[in-house]
Amino acid sequence: MSRGRRVEWIARDGSLRAAAYSDYLNTEEWKSTRDKKLQSVKCRCEMCGSTGPLQVHHLNYCRLGQEKLNDLRVLCSKCHALSHTPRFEAFLDGVAGGGRKNLVKWALVWVVIVLIVVSLGVGLWAYTGRLGGRLASLEKQPTIEEWEDWDEELLPEVLAPTKTPTLRPETVSEYIPSNEASDHVGENAVVCGPVVDTHYAVETTGSPTFLNFDRPHPDQTFTILIWGDDRHKFPSDPEDYFKGKSVCVTGTIETYKERVEIIARNPEQLWLK
Repeated sequence: MSRGRRVEWIARDGSLRAAAYSDYLNTEEWKSTRDKKLQSVKCRCEMCGSTGPLQVHHLNYCRLGQEKLNDLRVLCSKCHALSHTPRFEAFLDGVAGGGRKNLVKWALVWVVIVLIVVSLGVGLWAYTGRLGGRLASLEKQPTIEEWEDWDEELLPEVLAPTKTPTLRPETVSEYIPSNEASDHVGENAVVCGPVVDTHYAVETTGSPTFLNFDRPHPDQTFTILIWGDDRHKFPSDPEDYFKGKSVCVTGTIETYKERVEIIARNPEQLWLK
Protein backbone atom coordinates (compact mmCIF):
# COMPACT_ATOMS: atom_id res chain seq x y z
CA MET A 1 0.00 0.00 0.00
CA SER A 2 1.16 3.53 -0.75
CA ARG A 3 2.30 5.33 2.38
CA GLY A 4 0.38 8.46 1.31
CA ARG A 5 -2.95 6.67 0.99
CA ARG A 6 -5.53 7.52 3.62
CA VAL A 7 -6.69 4.67 5.83
CA GLU A 8 -8.97 4.16 8.79
CA TRP A 9 -8.05 2.29 11.95
CA ILE A 10 -9.47 1.58 15.35
CA ALA A 11 -7.56 3.26 18.16
CA ARG A 12 -7.04 1.71 21.63
CA ASP A 13 -9.96 3.71 22.99
CA GLY A 14 -12.23 2.15 20.33
CA SER A 15 -12.60 5.28 18.26
CA LEU A 16 -12.34 5.21 14.49
CA ARG A 17 -9.54 7.35 13.14
CA ALA A 18 -8.34 8.27 9.65
CA ALA A 19 -5.00 9.50 8.37
CA ALA A 20 -2.27 8.70 5.85
CA TYR A 21 -0.91 5.15 6.04
CA SER A 22 2.53 6.54 6.92
CA ASP A 23 0.98 8.32 9.94
CA TYR A 24 -0.64 5.08 11.06
CA LEU A 25 2.77 3.33 11.03
CA ASN A 26 3.94 5.86 13.66
CA THR A 27 1.05 5.19 16.07
CA GLU A 28 1.42 3.42 19.40
CA GLU A 29 -1.15 0.83 18.24
CA TRP A 30 0.99 -0.21 15.31
CA LYS A 31 4.33 -0.12 17.16
CA SER A 32 2.93 -2.42 19.87
CA THR A 33 1.53 -4.89 17.30
CA ARG A 34 4.75 -4.77 15.28
CA ASP A 35 6.87 -5.63 18.32
CA LYS A 36 4.63 -8.59 19.17
CA LYS A 37 4.91 -9.96 15.63
CA LEU A 38 8.70 -9.62 15.62
CA GLN A 39 8.97 -11.43 18.96
CA SER A 40 6.68 -14.21 17.74
CA VAL A 41 9.13 -15.12 14.95
CA LYS A 42 12.28 -14.44 16.99
CA CYS A 43 13.18 -11.45 14.81
CA ARG A 44 13.82 -13.43 11.63
CA CYS A 45 12.53 -13.08 8.07
CA GLU A 46 9.77 -15.64 7.60
CA MET A 47 10.89 -16.27 4.00
CA CYS A 48 14.69 -16.50 4.03
CA GLY A 49 15.52 -16.56 7.75
CA SER A 50 17.56 -13.36 7.63
CA THR A 51 17.92 -11.39 10.88
CA GLY A 52 17.69 -7.93 9.40
CA PRO A 53 16.92 -5.29 8.57
CA LEU A 54 13.33 -6.47 9.08
CA GLN A 55 9.95 -5.06 8.14
CA VAL A 56 6.47 -6.20 9.13
CA HIS A 57 4.33 -6.65 6.02
CA HIS A 58 0.52 -6.48 6.00
CA LEU A 59 -1.12 -9.45 4.28
CA ASN A 60 -4.40 -7.53 4.44
CA TYR A 61 -5.66 -4.19 5.76
CA CYS A 62 -9.00 -5.32 7.21
CA ARG A 63 -8.17 -4.82 10.90
CA LEU A 64 -5.83 -1.86 11.04
CA GLY A 65 -5.29 -0.97 14.66
CA GLN A 66 -6.41 -4.41 15.80
CA GLU A 67 -4.34 -6.66 13.56
CA LYS A 68 -3.97 -10.32 14.41
CA LEU A 69 -0.54 -11.85 14.08
CA ASN A 70 -1.75 -13.94 11.14
CA ASP A 71 -2.50 -10.70 9.29
CA LEU A 72 1.21 -9.87 9.27
CA ARG A 73 4.40 -11.32 7.89
CA VAL A 74 7.95 -10.45 8.98
CA LEU A 75 10.22 -9.96 5.96
CA CYS A 76 13.72 -8.67 5.31
CA SER A 77 14.16 -5.69 2.99
CA LYS A 78 14.75 -7.83 -0.10
CA CYS A 79 11.82 -10.18 0.52
CA HIS A 80 9.60 -7.22 1.39
CA ALA A 81 10.42 -5.53 -1.92
CA LEU A 82 9.54 -8.75 -3.75
CA SER A 83 6.33 -9.11 -1.78
CA HIS A 84 4.75 -6.22 -3.68
CA THR A 85 4.86 -8.11 -7.00
CA PRO A 86 1.63 -9.99 -7.89
CA ARG A 87 3.28 -13.40 -8.28
CA PHE A 88 5.13 -13.10 -5.03
CA GLU A 89 1.95 -12.03 -3.25
CA ALA A 90 0.32 -15.27 -4.38
CA PHE A 91 3.38 -17.24 -3.32
CA LEU A 92 3.45 -15.49 0.04
CA ASP A 93 -0.23 -16.23 0.61
CA GLY A 94 0.43 -19.90 -0.13
CA VAL A 95 3.26 -20.02 2.37
CA ALA A 96 1.18 -18.18 4.93
CA GLY A 97 -1.70 -20.61 4.44
CA GLY A 98 0.43 -23.76 4.57
CA GLY A 99 2.90 -22.64 7.21
CA ARG A 100 6.21 -24.38 7.66
CA LYS A 101 5.39 -27.29 5.30
CA ASN A 102 4.90 -24.97 2.35
CA LEU A 103 8.02 -23.04 3.24
CA VAL A 104 10.09 -26.24 3.27
CA LYS A 105 8.53 -27.35 -0.01
CA TRP A 106 9.43 -24.12 -1.79
CA ALA A 107 12.89 -24.12 -0.26
CA LEU A 108 13.49 -27.60 -1.69
CA VAL A 109 12.28 -26.46 -5.11
CA TRP A 110 14.80 -23.62 -5.10
CA VAL A 111 17.58 -25.96 -3.97
CA VAL A 112 16.85 -28.30 -6.89
CA ILE A 113 16.85 -25.37 -9.34
CA VAL A 114 20.20 -24.14 -8.01
CA LEU A 115 21.71 -27.64 -8.26
CA ILE A 116 20.55 -27.98 -11.88
CA VAL A 117 22.04 -24.61 -12.80
CA VAL A 118 25.34 -25.47 -11.08
CA SER A 119 25.48 -28.87 -12.81
CA LEU A 120 24.92 -27.29 -16.20
CA GLY A 121 27.62 -24.73 -15.47
CA VAL A 122 30.15 -27.39 -14.42
CA GLY A 123 29.31 -29.48 -17.49
CA LEU A 124 29.77 -26.51 -19.80
CA TRP A 125 33.08 -25.61 -18.13
CA ALA A 126 34.38 -29.19 -18.49
CA TYR A 127 33.30 -29.36 -22.15
CA THR A 128 34.93 -26.06 -23.08
CA GLY A 129 38.10 -27.17 -21.26
CA ARG A 130 38.30 -30.37 -23.32
CA LEU A 131 37.52 -28.45 -26.50
CA GLY A 132 40.26 -25.93 -25.72
CA GLY A 133 42.75 -28.73 -25.13
CA ARG A 134 41.84 -30.34 -28.44
CA LEU A 135 42.24 -27.07 -30.32
CA ALA A 136 45.60 -26.49 -28.65
CA SER A 137 46.79 -29.93 -29.76
CA LEU A 138 45.69 -29.17 -33.32
CA GLU A 139 47.72 -25.97 -33.28
CA LYS A 140 50.84 -27.94 -32.29
CA GLN A 141 50.67 -30.56 -35.08
CA PRO A 142 53.96 -30.90 -36.97
CA THR A 143 54.39 -29.40 -40.42
CA ILE A 144 55.60 -31.46 -43.36
CA GLU A 145 59.01 -29.76 -43.14
CA GLU A 146 59.34 -30.71 -39.47
CA TRP A 147 58.28 -34.27 -40.29
CA GLU A 148 60.92 -34.64 -42.98
CA ASP A 149 63.68 -33.16 -40.86
CA TRP A 150 63.14 -35.63 -38.00
CA ASP A 151 65.12 -33.32 -35.70
CA GLU A 152 65.76 -35.11 -32.40
CA GLU A 153 65.54 -31.88 -30.41
CA LEU A 154 62.27 -30.90 -32.08
CA LEU A 155 60.43 -34.19 -31.56
CA PRO A 156 59.54 -33.77 -27.85
CA GLU A 157 57.86 -30.45 -28.64
CA VAL A 158 55.77 -31.45 -31.67
CA LEU A 159 54.95 -35.13 -31.07
CA ALA A 160 52.66 -36.60 -28.44
CA PRO A 161 54.16 -39.10 -25.96
CA THR A 162 53.90 -42.77 -27.01
CA LYS A 163 54.56 -46.12 -25.41
CA THR A 164 55.89 -47.44 -28.73
CA PRO A 165 59.72 -47.25 -28.90
CA THR A 166 61.05 -44.76 -31.44
CA LEU A 167 62.65 -46.82 -34.21
CA ARG A 168 64.69 -44.84 -36.76
CA PRO A 169 66.05 -46.17 -40.06
CA GLU A 170 69.61 -46.10 -38.81
CA THR A 171 68.68 -48.20 -35.73
CA VAL A 172 66.59 -50.83 -37.59
CA SER A 173 68.70 -53.57 -39.13
CA GLU A 174 65.86 -55.95 -39.97
CA TYR A 175 62.34 -55.36 -41.20
CA ILE A 176 59.51 -57.34 -42.76
CA PRO A 177 58.60 -56.54 -46.37
CA SER A 178 54.96 -55.48 -46.63
CA ASN A 179 54.10 -58.40 -48.93
CA GLU A 180 55.25 -60.83 -46.20
CA ALA A 181 53.45 -59.18 -43.25
CA SER A 182 50.65 -61.76 -43.37
CA ASP A 183 53.16 -64.40 -42.20
CA HIS A 184 53.88 -62.44 -38.99
CA VAL A 185 50.42 -61.70 -37.55
CA GLY A 186 50.58 -61.10 -33.80
CA GLU A 187 54.21 -59.99 -33.84
CA ASN A 188 55.47 -56.55 -32.83
CA ALA A 189 57.65 -55.71 -35.79
CA VAL A 190 58.76 -53.17 -38.39
CA VAL A 191 57.07 -53.44 -41.80
CA CYS A 192 58.34 -51.54 -44.85
CA GLY A 193 57.07 -51.20 -48.39
CA PRO A 194 55.59 -48.93 -51.05
CA VAL A 195 52.30 -47.10 -50.42
CA VAL A 196 50.48 -47.31 -53.75
CA ASP A 197 46.90 -46.52 -52.72
CA THR A 198 45.32 -44.39 -49.97
CA HIS A 199 41.85 -43.42 -48.82
CA TYR A 200 40.42 -41.09 -46.17
CA ALA A 201 36.95 -42.47 -45.26
CA VAL A 202 35.70 -39.28 -43.63
CA GLU A 203 32.04 -40.37 -43.61
CA THR A 204 32.74 -43.84 -42.18
CA THR A 205 32.46 -44.50 -38.44
CA GLY A 206 35.77 -43.48 -36.85
CA SER A 207 36.85 -41.54 -39.98
CA PRO A 208 39.79 -43.90 -40.73
CA THR A 209 42.66 -43.21 -43.12
CA PHE A 210 44.00 -46.23 -45.04
CA LEU A 211 47.54 -46.46 -46.47
CA ASN A 212 47.60 -49.55 -48.72
CA PHE A 213 50.84 -51.27 -49.71
CA ASP A 214 52.03 -52.97 -52.92
CA ARG A 215 48.65 -53.11 -54.70
CA PRO A 216 45.51 -50.91 -54.68
CA HIS A 217 42.50 -51.79 -52.55
CA PRO A 218 41.05 -54.42 -52.30
CA ASP A 219 44.16 -56.37 -53.34
CA GLN A 220 46.63 -54.68 -51.00
CA THR A 221 49.08 -56.92 -49.12
CA PHE A 222 49.25 -54.70 -46.03
CA THR A 223 47.56 -51.57 -44.63
CA ILE A 224 48.42 -48.83 -42.14
CA LEU A 225 45.27 -47.63 -40.35
CA ILE A 226 45.08 -44.13 -38.81
CA TRP A 227 41.88 -43.43 -36.87
CA GLY A 228 40.22 -40.02 -37.13
CA ASP A 229 40.93 -39.16 -33.47
CA ASP A 230 44.67 -39.57 -34.13
CA ARG A 231 44.78 -37.95 -37.55
CA HIS A 232 45.69 -34.47 -36.22
CA LYS A 233 48.98 -35.84 -34.87
CA PHE A 234 50.26 -36.67 -38.36
CA PRO A 235 51.30 -34.42 -41.28
CA SER A 236 48.36 -32.64 -42.92
CA ASP A 237 46.44 -34.98 -45.25
CA PRO A 238 48.49 -38.15 -44.56
CA GLU A 239 46.68 -39.93 -47.44
CA ASP A 240 48.36 -37.46 -49.81
CA TYR A 241 51.70 -37.13 -48.02
CA PHE A 242 52.51 -40.87 -47.88
CA LYS A 243 51.03 -41.92 -51.23
CA GLY A 244 53.69 -43.06 -53.72
CA LYS A 245 56.41 -43.24 -51.07
CA SER A 246 58.26 -46.10 -49.40
CA VAL A 247 57.16 -46.15 -45.78
CA CYS A 248 58.14 -48.08 -42.65
CA VAL A 249 55.83 -48.61 -39.69
CA THR A 250 56.36 -50.23 -36.30
CA GLY A 251 53.65 -51.86 -34.18
CA THR A 252 51.68 -55.05 -33.69
CA ILE A 253 50.65 -56.77 -36.92
CA GLU A 254 46.92 -57.54 -36.80
CA THR A 255 44.16 -58.79 -39.08
CA TYR A 256 40.66 -57.42 -39.62
CA LYS A 257 38.30 -59.03 -42.13
CA GLU A 258 41.30 -60.77 -43.77
CA ARG A 259 43.12 -57.41 -44.05
CA VAL A 260 46.64 -57.38 -42.56
CA GLU A 261 47.32 -54.09 -40.82
CA ILE A 262 49.10 -52.06 -38.16
CA ILE A 263 47.21 -49.30 -36.37
CA ALA A 264 49.32 -46.15 -36.16
CA ARG A 265 48.30 -43.93 -33.26
CA ASN A 266 51.43 -41.75 -33.13
CA PRO A 267 53.67 -40.33 -35.88
CA GLU A 268 56.73 -41.84 -34.19
CA GLN A 269 55.54 -45.20 -35.54
CA LEU A 270 56.12 -44.13 -39.17
CA TRP A 271 59.03 -42.86 -41.23
CA LEU A 272 60.06 -42.67 -44.88
CA LYS A 273 62.39 -45.41 -45.99
